[in-house]
Amino acid sequence: MLKSSPSDDLTIIVESSSSIMRVTWARPLLTAGLIDSYYALLEASAQANCRFWHLDLRMRIWPAATFTHWLTDTFAQLATQRLGGPVYVACWIGARHQSQVATSRTVNMQEKVAKFGFYPVFFDKEPVARAWLLHQQEAELVKKTGNQIS
Repeated sequence: MLKSSPSDDLTIIVESSSSIMRVTWARPLLTAGLIDSYYALLEASAQANCRFWHLDLRMRIWPAATFTHWLTDTFAQLATQRLGGPVYVACWIGARHQSQVATSRTVNMQEKVAKFGFYPVFFDKEPVARAWLLHQQEAELVKKTGNQIS
């Protein structure tokens, strides 16, 4: 397991057994700090060659429009280019975020970043988020090898 903590606000763990990068924020961050944390997680992901991210968003406030625009216009394409393929992002959210996920702004963001191969999906249960990431890994392997995994 590779651990990285660029700051006290962010914990990054890359699980060597599953090749899933788990990211947790210790407290809510303002937009500038949040953007910096995403650059840190991209750097850790590039070092570990990991395109499967499990983000624990429960401690975060829902990001401002500025962050969403940056994610859509800059970060999604940068991440997929830097990592050499699609990036699958399981976003574990709390009950207070549920209403934000269903907004047109969030759906629009998901559609735009998917064009770059950046796939954020929101989950309210951690095991379901993890299972989705493992399924994406399996689907990638099937595409790569042409063999179904049983």
